[in-house]
Amino acid sequence: MFVVSSLVKNLFKKNQLRFLKTKMKLSFDPSLKGMKQLKREMFNLELNVPAIKAKKNIYVDLKKFLKNFILDSVNLKKFQDLSPEDPLYSTHKYIILDPEKFQLEKLEPEIKQEILKFVQNDEKNNSEFVENLSIKLKYEDLKFDDVMRAIIPDEIINENVNVKGYSIIGHIAHFNLRDQVLEYKNIIGEVLLDKVNHIKTVVNKINEIDNTYRNFKFEILAGEKTTQVQCKENGCEFKFDFAHVYWNPRLGTEHERVVKLFNSDDVVYDVFAGVGPFSVPAVANKKISACLSNDLNPHSYKYLLENFKNNNKSKTKLKELETRKMFLKRSKIPSLILPNENFIFDPSEFFSAFNLDGRDFIRTKLKYHLVEFLNYRQENEFNFNKAKFYALMNLPAMSVEFLDSFTNLYTSHEREKINRALKADLIENFRLHIYCYHFCKGDKTELEKIQERIRHEIFHESKLEIESKYVRKVAPNKDMYCTMFQIGFNSFFSNGEQNTKNKAVEHADLSRDIKVQKIE
Repeated sequence: MFVVSSLVKNLFKKNQLRFLKTKMKLSFDPSLKGMKQLKREMFNLELNVPAIKAKKNIYVDLKKFLKNFILDSVNLKKFQDLSPEDPLYSTHKYIILDPEKFQLEKLEPEIKQEILKFVQNDEKNNSEFVENLSIKLKYEDLKFDDVMRAIIPDEIINENVNVKGYSIIGHIAHFNLRDQVLEYKNIIGEVLLDKVNHIKTVVNKINEIDNTYRNFKFEILAGEKTTQVQCKENGCEFKFDFAHVYWNPRLGTEHERVVKLFNSDDVVYDVFAGVGPFSVPAVANKKISACLSNDLNPHSYKYLLENFKNNNKSKTKLKELETRKMFLKRSKIPSLILPNENFIFDPSEFFSAFNLDGRDFIRTKLKYHLVEFLNYRQENEFNFNKAKFYALMNLPAMSVEFLDSFTNLYTSHEREKINRALKADLIENFRLHIYCYHFCKGDKTELEKIQERIRHEIFHESKLEIESKYVRKVAPNKDMYCTMFQIGFNSFFSNGEQNTKNKAVEHADLSRDIKVQKIE
């Protein structure tokens, strides 16, 4: 057993950042620069690297000790066979080291001493402490980054144009290539297909998200033409057609952060739900009391329903849902405060999905469900301190423009009915937690302007407490934020001038039944 002293372990920890930043730079034939048609046979290289002969019964332990020095910048076996002519061929292997990281003259004495102890204890190994080994590399041994560095002209690389960044959605690799490298897009796709095993399709975005349904056009650079994908996030499986819906794997951490806030007594209104990255785990994993999810895109709506079903179809989950429904059916069901022919309230329905415009959803679905659910819980003497109500608004380009949908939510006649039905302290203390996602220029001034607009222009509450959380960088001067605040019935009842869009929604809904759009 190869035992490493605590002193050496501390030295490794101390130098961890240096090890991570240091990487062997490969020198390629200059004629590869500008290549647009992939010629794999032109990427042959010969390298001189340091190597240590290790006895087979100890090289796994030695590899752990030398892990910071191992050559991992190429797809090469970490252990290489000795030459068949070598007397130690059957008992030893070479451990291949990175010449940039492992430089004998720069090694700390303590680390060098540990390796020397190992070599001296190997009575059969009479070779040098460290040998210089010549190895041959082929295209198959190279990583995607190195091939890109070999073919993309230096003047583009020096501009810090990123050709290595891409997102993975199921079997699809998604690029957002800048203009400078578009002429190399096909070879970029072909190389990535070679280098990442599970990728079957490589696409490149060709326009901004500027259509009604929040998806963008892309072109297929390499691989299969199928865009139907399956992927996992936060313990749930999602299925969708990437060509017709919006999905960003870089938001997975934010989805997880928000879902973790929920508990089983909470209610969630997901205004721009997409295919369900908030809603599906909220119901399937957190078992919240109710979730109303909505998306205008008919394809998103279709997959939202499918993803909910697929993540709740196990015998255990089906039994849990049935038990919860049976329990709720024994509870008291009060008369409706605001009966409406276009909305059916059922407290045993934990998940409902709609295919509406966000404003439409807020003013015709959330509006009625909110008061009827409060009334139901009041009738059953529920402890309101245990639960929170959330409205999630993840449409960064436009969410702020939908916030006024919450003002003048109820007419004066409806307000009277609510005041008669709900207890005064419930109306006074109720808070809806709004999580509004939006874009912002990369400075605090712009963020403060958005907060002030929410506070003074939309809700007219000068003391409204607002918190904004940075989510991610979208572009060099464009960030995404989640702005969070709470509103109550004073906002729903506000008597300010009503937005004409809100009026149009209400008048339209009095005479029509919302139907799901047909998907071809």
